[in-house]
Amino acid sequence: MNLAAVDPSERWMQEQWQIWNRKPALRSYYESEYFSRVRSELPKGRTLEVGAGPGFLAAHERCTVVTDIQKSSRVDQGVDVHHMPFDSESFDGVVGIDVVHHFSHPTRALQEIARVLRPNGKLVLIEPWTGPAGYFVNKYLHHEDCSPLVDPWGPAFGNGKDPMDGNATIPKTLFSDKADELQSRTGLLVEKIEPFSCLGFLATGGFTRWQLPRRLARALAQLEQRVPRPVWNVAGLKVLIVAQRQP
Repeated sequence: MNLAAVDPSERWMQEQWQIWNRKPALRSYYESEYFSRVRSELPKGRTLEVGAGPGFLAAHERCTVVTDIQKSSRVDQGVDVHHMPFDSESFDGVVGIDVVHHFSHPTRALQEIARVLRPNGKLVLIEPWTGPAGYFVNKYLHHEDCSPLVDPWGPAFGNGKDPMDGNATIPKTLFSDKADELQSRTGLLVEKIEPFSCLGFLATGGFTRWQLPRRLARALAQLEQRVPRPVWNVAGLKVLIVAQRQP
């Protein structure tokens, strides 16, 4: 297929799938470390995925409705999470992987997520974690921004934001550092903050061209299973976040 002739957003997704398909260590890591965590936390019933991007989660654990800011063949609807076209209290669960740190106005987006969740419904997220190791990696080894928020509850980006622009500090700031204010600001109460992932993910090379040999990558991923949970607050690069919509 001539990717140059394809719509830019569709082309980007096809390129991501090409990387995904040729990197078994990356697929295995996502399935065991990302998707399994989402699966264990997402409630039964009607569910919504926001920011689905290429649709990797949907290929393994499809929600009732799969959305992304840009319509594509991989999603059901093109939806802006800040203004969703769904009835209030229409979902039991909302899930997002690497999406909150891309929201142009995180507070408004989380308020909107709380609106479409039923009372006691859950928001389940996998996001960057900016503890000591995560901050260093995201600040110096990653292309996205990693800067303190001027106003944690205001816009996170200026006008003309590209959908792919991100700031890795957003999840930790809102769900951990400012967790005591989150409920009054958004209607969501944090239930779980569980940092994880380090060498096992780095060994896959992520969505870049390089990767360690598959056996070594698998060994590092298995080694992570033995790391005591308190260590992840310092060493973790990713975090599982679970928040509940309050009645």
